[in-house]
Amino acid sequence: MPAPHSPTSRAARAVPAVLKTEDRLDDVTSSSPVFVVEDDPNLTELLRSHLTELGFTTEATASGHAALARLAVGPCAMVLLDLGLPDLDGVALLTALRARGDATPVIVLTARDAIEERVAALAAGADDYVTKPFETDELVARIRAVLRRHDAHIKDTLRLGGIQIERPGGEVFVRGRRLHMAPREASLLEVLLGGARRVLYRDALMQAIFGDDEAGFNALEALVSRLRKRLADVDAGIVIHTVRGVGYLATDDIE
Repeated sequence: MPAPHSPTSRAARAVPAVLKTEDRLDDVTSSSPVFVVEDDPNLTELLRSHLTELGFTTEATASGHAALARLAVGPCAMVLLDLGLPDLDGVALLTALRARGDATPVIVLTARDAIEERVAALAAGADDYVTKPFETDELVARIRAVLRRHDAHIKDTLRLGGIQIERPGGEVFVRGRRLHMAPREASLLEVLLGGARRVLYRDALMQAIFGDDEAGFNALEALVSRLRKRLADVDAGIVIHTVRGVGYLATDDIE
């Protein structure tokens, strides 16, 4: 929403008609759209026009419920979120998004500038908080920074099916919920996801999991069996295939 007693043009006062070359975001553009969730149509149009000039594709909605439905069916590069939506408070939207394990970067763009509003939005999962009216240069810099952090995080994350492994540390999550595993099961899962959709040789797996311990292939087979059961119990969406006499292959369960 526009700031109280402030025209929409002030909220978007820094969106220029012509962009400087150095303002472009060529290093962080994505085929996934930036999703503008804002109920002021004029501000939405200005933001979309600006982002298109920067090289992004965009989508938009004025509905919080529609935003949640859209984010459930496909990825977005980022969400620019107004808190004062007509049908769902932005903080409630953020809470629901993060609760289902969606890590899409979110920058809040809002007229609410009270410290308690900032704290609530950041605690709910916002990656940044920008108050209206905003300066274009600052918004561009914040978009750059959030996308850089997100890209670095993605590179340190393994994903397959409903499983996500955070590195370093090796924490395992199933659809956003932490899964506690025995150390060797977790190690095997991490190795399999690191080589997902490729056949991993038994000898290499033995060395990675058991090191110099005197363990035979039977120990590896037993470990794979336990891991399969563990993944099935939590509906992880992963299948571990046996390539007889060679090794193992991890895929999504739809492949």
